[in-house]
Amino acid sequence: MGSMNWANVLAAFGGAAMIPIFTGGAKTANLRLKKNYYEQTLQNYYKTNLTAIQEVNNALCALKFDHDKYIKNLNSYNMQKQEYKFSEVKYHDGLISNLDLLQQKETLLTMNKMVVNSKTDCYINQISLYKAVGGAL
Repeated sequence: MGSMNWANVLAAFGGAAMIPIFTGGAKTANLRLKKNYYEQTLQNYYKTNLTAIQEVNNALCALKFDHDKYIKNLNSYNMQKQEYKFSEVKYHDGLISNLDLLQQKETLLTMNKMVVNSKTDCYINQISLYKAVGGAL
């Protein structure tokens, strides 16, 4: 029991008590490192959320703008269609020339093309909105 005297026991406890003192700086540095990593991850999460919200907002704005444009073009097309029908009646009555009727038809076809293009834009915006809210294609 020579090795188990009080001096050896106290030295063992004293040495063990000194270990956390020397590793305390490393533990503090490790804690700071993990805290910085957590803060960076949290900032990336916030940035991702803001980007997603911005994409949804942009898609909604584009959809509303193009839908309003589609309605406007559709109304213009319907008015032009009525005008063309009146021009056909005038042509059959001999009040306008064939050239005037063809110009009215050309205008009607141009308006129809605008309606189709604006409707296509609406479909594209709906797909963009679907993707922005997390839909998979």
